[in-house]
Amino acid sequence: WVNEDGSYTVLPGYYFYKQVSRAGQPGMAVVRATSRQTVTPVIAFGKDDTNNPNAFVLVNNSDTWTKEIQVNIKGTSAKKFIAYRTTMGEDGDRYKEIGTFEVTDGYINTTLPVSSVTTFFEVKE
Repeated sequence: WVNEDGSYTVLPGYYFYKQVSRAGQPGMAVVRATSRQTVTPVIAFGKDDTNNPNAFVLVNNSDTWTKEIQVNIKGTSAKKFIAYRTTMGEDGDRYKEIGTFEVTDGYINTTLPVSSVTTFFEVKE
């Protein structure tokens, strides 16, 4: 939102949009990804012939429940993913780095806060 004096305000919705728009870049592939719960959809991108990292986005659409999630990682030999999160509310996170997650036995375990979007980027080693 740009004001008449040239100052601006970034509205909270932008940060939810940023989660997906940073993960999927030109030339990348949208890859098959499924969730067993309608309240926690997933979107995934493969690096294809780009230098971008493989990435996936997890959404928790619930207004009331924090979700414990086990993500089955396929199609990559990645051992680590770095994650960024956006949450709703005045004091919510705004595309905040939340750490690096290890892939253990083909899975990443994570917690999705209420009304949140979390993006995981493959860490190139």
